[in-house]
Order: sequence, then structure tokens, then C-alpha cells
Amino acid sequence: VPLLRREDIQDDDGRALLSERYPKGHGATKKISTSGSSGKPVTVLTNAMTAIFWNVITLRDLLWRRVDMNAKIAVIRFDENRLAQYPDGLVLDYWLKSVQPFLATGACALLDISTPVDKQVEWLARQEAAYLITYPSNLEALLQYCHAQQIRLPTLSQVQTVSEVLHPRVRALCQELWGFGIDDMYSCQEMGYIALQCPDHAHYHVQSENLIVEILDADGNPCAPGEAGRVVISDLHNFAMPLIRYDIGDFAEFGEPCPCGRGLPVLKNIMGRVRGMLTLADGSRIRPDFGDPHFREVADIRQYQVIQKSREMLEVKLVVPGGLNASEARNLRHMIQSQLGHPFELEFSFHEDIPRSAGGKFEDFRSEL
Repeated sequence: VPLLRREDIQDDDGRALLSERYPKGHGATKKISTSGSSGKPVTVLTNAMTAIFWNVITLRDLLWRRVDMNAKIAVIRFDENRLAQYPDGLVLDYWLKSVQPFLATGACALLDISTPVDKQVEWLARQEAAYLITYPSNLEALLQYCHAQQIRLPTLSQVQTVSEVLHPRVRALCQELWGFGIDDMYSCQEMGYIALQCPDHAHYHVQSENLIVEILDADGNPCAPGEAGRVVISDLHNFAMPLIRYDIGDFAEFGEPCPCGRGLPVLKNIMGRVRGMLTLADGSRIRPDFGDPHFREVADIRQYQVIQKSREMLEVKLVVPGGLNASEARNLRHMIQSQLGHPFELEFSFHEDIPRSAGGKFEDFRSEL
């Protein structure tokens, strides 16, 4: 079976991949889209069956991590609906609405990750949460800020990282400064959970009840344990839009069987793009998330990449058929400056294509400071 690539799903909005005999018993369908970090989002049709497996694996994750479900959890991540803005954020009386009917939990406090790091720490201290979920790059910034300012978060007892590659330096820093390790998980929007970190080790267990993971070399051959290659995934339950042998653009390596006794395959290492932190003029840092839909509201922008050249200047690389007219350029400039909360000098440059990095991933933001 040939590999399925992002471009195959994007072509004709993926209509060729839609099932013609969708089982009614799999429930209602809905569309989900990636964040468009490559400048070009992928939209996939999913169903109620895939949602059930998401919920079941979520429960497995909570049980593996031995969390106190009556405690409060704080989540700092991208808020698509802009409801979790500083200073209050958004506080819910449950962790997950999907499990609320049959599993009581404590409260969940959410904050948009575009909030400057110093304000994140102030908000986090007010929440007095036992658990924190955020991105690895953001966690590193939180740790460094707390260390520099000698701030303690005494109620915090566990952190889970999502959405980015977790570097060993962040694990070590968390253990050193906060006195506990990090629980990480590996997922993608198109497929849901891919692997959960073993509760007893730093490597990951593939969630094989939900999908099949292959690691392939440059010639398409299976990689041996310890050999890095492309991550290729086949979804086992999305009959609405089956993604079979989907090359998601990540790189990872298998490991040897885990001594914990769990029979699930082991991912020893997950490599990939790490989103940078944007430095503001006053030295504070935020995690920028420009959001592909917002760019597309301004003009027919096919791809984009923002590069920080200094504390005052950003280069914005664009793939736009015909370029931008004066009104579009003005609106795009205003949108970026407003979202970042600082009047950066913006230099637009136009390209036929913005290539991926040598590692096969695309960075929509990169700091050269």
C-alpha cells in the first residue's frame, strides 16, 4: 500500500478518501483540522467511534499516571476560541466533559498560551493546582522564569507535556527545580493519541488498540529498534475517512520491549519540530501562535513562516499567488502586531515555496536571537 501524504489529503479537500459505505453504527461524523503549522492545514472527517477511543485512552493515561482525579488541574495551551484570556482564564468544574457523566473530577483552569510567561506564572500561582498540562517549550520558559524570580509553586506535583517534542534538558530542569519528573504524550490532530509515556520509564507505549505505527527509513523499509525513521500511521477505527499508512511528517525510533510488562510497542525517542519562544522588546517571552485561519482571512496565503531577527524586527515569509496589495499588507501587519501586543517592524518577503527543515518538519516561527 503506497504511503499517504499530507498533500494527498489536502488535494480536493480529501474527497477521494471519504468512505462510500460508512457504517451507521459508528455514529455521527465531524470535521477536524490541524493547526496549519506548516502553513497548510489538513482537514479530516472523524466519527463518534474515534471519539470513544480518544476517551478510553484518556482514561488509561490518567490511570497510568496515578493522578488524584479530585484535584485541580491547570492547562496552558492554545485557546482557539479565545475564552481563556488573562487575567482570569477559564475555570470549569470538570477535567473532561466527555467523562463527566461517569467520572467525577476536580476543577480545570485554562489559560491561553499567548499570555506572557510572567503573567502565566502569576496566574498559575493563583490557581493552586496539583497538575499542569502545557507545551514543552512553554514549560521550559516557566521553569526558567520561576528559577530566576525565585518563585515556588508548592501545590504543583505533576506536569504533563503535549504537542511538541520533549527535550531531555526540560525533563532534567523540571526535576531539578520542581522536584518531580514530566509525563509526556505523543498525539496528532488527524489520528488522536499515538503513544503515552510509560508510567515507569521515559519512553512511550504505542496505543496499538487504536492504530498501527510503522517507522520507515529513507527507502521505505522498516527501521530496527534504535534506528530513526519516518512515522507512518494507520488508523483502525476511522471508517469515515480511513487514513492508511499516513506519513505524518514526524521522525521517531522504536525501542526494545519494556520491562514494565506492558505488551504495547515502545517508542524510544520522538524527534521533531519544537516551537520557539518569541522575545518581546522588554525581554519577556511568549509562545506565538499566529493561526493559519487568521492569515487566510487576510489574503490567499498558502504558506507562511515568521522569523525573529531582533527584538524589534520580524521577517514574514509568504507564499501568496500575486502577492499582497496595499490593503492586505496593512491588514496583515495590523493583525500580527495586535496578536503579539507589540508594534514589531515587519518585513514581508514573497516566495514560490517555503521548504521544510532538514529534519522534515516545518517551522511557522523561528527565533534567530
